[in-house]
Amino acid sequence: MSWQSGSAEALAARIQELEREVADCAANNQRLVDDTRRRVAQLTALQETTRAVASTLDQESLLRLII
Repeated sequence: MSWQSGSAEALAARIQELEREVADCAANNQRLVDDTRRRVAQLTALQETTRAVASTLDQESLLRLII
């Protein structure tokens, strides 16, 4: 491989650009993971509430379970 004038600098610049893209992708992936965890927690709470509603007809007991 022959090196032309400025190719090392161009390669270094490209590597830095790729590093930024990888970092941006990692940050976006972390946001998606956090979002998914929040949604799972919300759906789990909803499922528990639904089970409680389905398991009792006593309003006082139901309110204690929900709150």
